[in-house]
Amino acid sequence: MKELLSAAIDVAEEGGRELVRIQKSGRLKTVEKSGKNDLVTAGDHASHKIMFYGLKGAFPGLAVISEEGDAPESTSSVFSPKLSNKKLERILVSDELIPIEDLTVWIDPLDATKEYTEGLTEYVTTMVGFAVDGEAVGGVVHFPFTGETVWGWQEHGNNILDQSENAPRNSVLVSRSHTGQAEEQSKKHLGSNAKIIKAGGAGFKAISIFHGRGEAYFHSGKIKKWDICAVEGIIKSTCYGKFTNLKGKTIDYSAESGAVNYDGLITSLHHHERFLKAFSNLEKHDQL
Repeated sequence: MKELLSAAIDVAEEGGRELVRIQKSGRLKTVEKSGKNDLVTAGDHASHKIMFYGLKGAFPGLAVISEEGDAPESTSSVFSPKLSNKKLERILVSDELIPIEDLTVWIDPLDATKEYTEGLTEYVTTMVGFAVDGEAVGGVVHFPFTGETVWGWQEHGNNILDQSENAPRNSVLVSRSHTGQAEEQSKKHLGSNAKIIKAGGAGFKAISIFHGRGEAYFHSGKIKKWDICAVEGIIKSTCYGKFTNLKGKTIDYSAESGAVNYDGLITSLHHHERFLKAFSNLEKHDQL
């Protein structure tokens, strides 16, 4: 598993470098998939090529599911990721041998594509999530425009400092593109002091909990699993973080489970039960 985690860090960072290069070139070639909030760019495809084929080449037989699964197949040289990482080795003192058929890897070659096209690069991430028998157990989130790489593996460790005690009480991170009735509902269920933080990208919002920007990340509508597998694995790499859908259930990341989680999500490092109780009964049309 250490080898897979090392390779995931390498492909996420290399995919991120390609995103930076393309963004700076101004040649994004943006196309709408299903609307103005669902875009694909040349950056998505270039990062996908590096991340998807890099992992498939290093681990033949590995189930890898990418947001850009319909991108053109690679016809040129494939990036070969490193299978060791000195920084990772200093933190992880144990390893685990996992049968490849039990693993599913979910990758997002460019999270926050809309923000990427708008130049709001602080929200942009590349992500690799690991699931064993359908359960998220680890992940990598890389921020290409700041250089930060966050990773974690459940019951083994992570490389991120928990600063969540600095978050304002009853502060909730929500999508800037699908805010809906977030402020109204938060004040109703959490009190008048509830604070709504609008941000782009599931990766940015989830990692922001560690940085103390908010106590929880909340989404009430459907969301794709490549957006959340990595961050759930990192949240769970702590001994106290929790990540569930709005019914309080775990999310199935097995390859045959489908790409969409329909029941929203709530995650927090220390206050999951409070936020789950507040938001579990919201109706589906409250797209936060």
